[in-house]
Amino acid sequence: MSDESVVRDPDDEDTFEGYENDDDDRDVDDELDSPFRDRPPIETDRALALLADGDITIVGRMPWSSNATFLVDIEHDGLLAQGIYK
Repeated sequence: MSDESVVRDPDDEDTFEGYENDDDDRDVDDELDSPFRDRPPIETDRALALLADGDITIVGRMPWSSNATFLVDIEHDGLLAQGIYK
């Protein structure tokens, strides 16, 4: 992760207050839109670099999951993937 990463308490009511992702062009009112993105396979070395050094953006909270579980976008060196942050 970069030095700009911030870990926040997901149980704190103010954590997501005012959170907006301006880069996300999905229509939040359309229940058919999926937050999941298709992508081709990633080479192991690139995937490890992405996980070790990527910038994480929260897409949303995963429903029906235990504790605080989030769908996240991870970006590093021009590669964008998704992951689960728990």
